[in-house]
Amino acid sequence: MNEVRDIFVSVIMITYKHEQFIAKAIEGVLMQKCDFEVELIIADDCSPDKTEEKVFQIIKNHPKNSWIKYTKHKTNKGMISNFNWALNQCKGKYIALCEGDDYWTDPLKLQKQVDFLEANEEYSMCFHDVSIIRDDGILVNGSKLGNSGKCDRNEYDLITGWHVPTLSVLFRAIYISSDLYSLYENYTGTNGDTILFSYLGKFGKAKFIGEIEPAVYRMHDGGVWSSKKEIDQAIMQITTYIYLRKVHTHFYKKHFFNKIISLSGKITLLAVENKASSIFFKYYSYSVLLSVGGFRIRHLLRLHKGIIYKLLK
Repeated sequence: MNEVRDIFVSVIMITYKHEQFIAKAIEGVLMQKCDFEVELIIADDCSPDKTEEKVFQIIKNHPKNSWIKYTKHKTNKGMISNFNWALNQCKGKYIALCEGDDYWTDPLKLQKQVDFLEANEEYSMCFHDVSIIRDDGILVNGSKLGNSGKCDRNEYDLITGWHVPTLSVLFRAIYISSDLYSLYENYTGTNGDTILFSYLGKFGKAKFIGEIEPAVYRMHDGGVWSSKKEIDQAIMQITTYIYLRKVHTHFYKKHFFNKIISLSGKITLLAVENKASSIFFKYYSYSVLLSVGGFRIRHLLRLHKGIIYKLLK
């Protein structure tokens, strides 16, 4: 069988300083039982630890080592550029995601997701639930989605930034084009998954598949998202929504504006609670206000004037 031509599913695994976790992440992919060819693209963003050594041990010893296509960059690209690079390497009809500090638990995950998308062309992607653990293995939450999140998402949901667990997703590679690469090249934030799912929403819905055992999202000090304080996570989100508001059509701008308003209020409240009345926060608040334009500054100030007054007095 010609491995390059017959690849059906590409799995992207970006990694940086994951020597403690990478073996578990790789094993979750290699244990997949499926009737199609899989490639695992591991993009190591110049890790200074023993991540590469762990990968090489698996390549040397695992019976499915032919699935693995490992690259360690000579210089650090940054998370978004590394993901963009890995995306460009994919040969499969479908693409799945699993970062090097997370892992899958269901050996039929890919088969179930592929079977669904093969039979339902109106969906651009599908996803499932994940659980959350700490780096010491302690369970934090058995369901990241919760009952309200275990449902399908329509195109509008995806475009406007609805949360979907990154490590649970399988999507159609046919939609990946220069338009997506351009989105990433001009994006300076860190929520690259939100950018991807918003883009995929232009082409179809997302199916929640409840029959898949939850994958595992790991919280640890090196996590790009989980290591951040709540106020920093809100700032990351608002930066992403400001960007999406710029690139989408007028039809979606009001929705993104409402999200920016809501998150700015959350940031203000968190700043007050933590007594974060620093010059940084003042300048950040004003930059957010200016980003949403003229008269809306007064609208935002009116909504939060009591809190802002308390913070800035």
